Amino acid sequence: MNGINIIKRKYSYILIYAALFPILWFRSFTPANELRYLEIADEALKSGSFFSFSYHGIPYADKPPLYLWIVMLCKWVFGGHYMGILTLFSIIPAFIIAYIMYKWSQSELSEDTKHVGDLMLLTCGLFLGAGIVVRMDMLMTLFIVLALRCFYDIAVNRNNSIKQQILFPIYLFLAVFCKGPLGIAIPLVATLSFLIISRKISSFFKYWNWKTFSILLIGCSIWFFVVYVEGGGNYLYNLLFHQTFGRAYHSFHHSRPFYYYLQAASYSFLPWTLLIITTHIKGIWEKGMSDLQKFYLCVSVPTLLLLSVISSKLAVYMLPMCPFLIYFSAIQLSKSKWNLWYAISIAIPAVALFFSIPALIVLIGHMDSLNCWPFYFMAAILTVTGIYAFHLILHRQLINAIRILTLGLFIGIFIGGFGIEKINYLI
Repeated sequence: MNGINIIKRKYSYILIYAALFPILWFRSFTPANELRYLEIADEALKSGSFFSFSYHGIPYADKPPLYLWIVMLCKWVFGGHYMGILTLFSIIPAFIIAYIMYKWSQSELSEDTKHVGDLMLLTCGLFLGAGIVVRMDMLMTLFIVLALRCFYDIAVNRNNSIKQQILFPIYLFLAVFCKGPLGIAIPLVATLSFLIISRKISSFFKYWNWKTFSILLIGCSIWFFVVYVEGGGNYLYNLLFHQTFGRAYHSFHHSRPFYYYLQAASYSFLPWTLLIITTHIKGIWEKGMSDLQKFYLCVSVPTLLLLSVISSKLAVYMLPMCPFLIYFSAIQLSKSKWNLWYAISIAIPAVALFFSIPALIVLIGHMDSLNCWPFYFMAAILTVTGIYAFHLILHRQLINAIRILTLGLFIGIFIGGFGIEKINYLI
């Protein structure tokens, strides 16, 4: 039965990929970020540099090498940069994260909510957006999720095997090697918070022990040594201090106020923002959270606080929070078949979809490129989706309403994707 369930889930991911296919293949690269990574990879291939990079001849120590290696490998194998190939390294990690979270949470999900968590996750604006762009954030999030799963298995499931003890720091290092210090800072504050609320802080060095720090130290030492040999002392200083502490305490890029993420969260987690808020409030208020929900909460809330005190802020930095916020909500939904606040939280985005056609007409007045059949069909699908989902909510079928909303969104994205070339100039 478990094998059949895995096969069904694989088919569902294939169907979701099919829905995203037009956008994944026909979209243009964004000049600000994606084209920059491609040009950095091209310069590295020309110069033969693998640890120290440059952008238009200027040293670029902003990012660790792992993701840039992937871009370089794709160029070397396929002879060019292709959107459909490069986005695989975002969408496949997204599917893996969704599956890990499902397996992790399934013992606390009711039968009718087992498939809702990953549907919500894969239609969450920030998560879906990060899954279709050429960036390293989704890959880093995958390694963070894997590291936290290892920690939870050791701390709660008491699976203190050598394998888990070794994999935990390896995943941490890969997260750092992919994106930078957040790869270790987020797991650190999450695990520390969980141990504090579980009153097990004395066991902190059971997990963050000499094995963990030795593997991290060895990996980072080799990396930094090769950077020094290849790029010199100035490049290494820029990598270790200017790009790390400079961004943390006095950002020279993306400086935002402390409350920035409270604003960004309101639109980043759409269409599930209100549902996330109501389920979390109810879960905390009732004081009946399981260890798993407490752990998910200890990932999301401390991460939000950590990101808020760092000077450099971007909405995409919240990506590692997404799986834990969504699956906390899914578990909370499984505890209650009907709740008025949950119904309102789902009804509001459903009602918003009612106005897809009028919204498109207004937008066409400002952007004539939207005046084509894929966007009209997409607006029609979203309108019908909203009406039907609202009908299900009135009949107290919240889970089915969520399913319909996610199905309608994927169908709308698929149809609208065929018009993506019309608006590539806006990208």
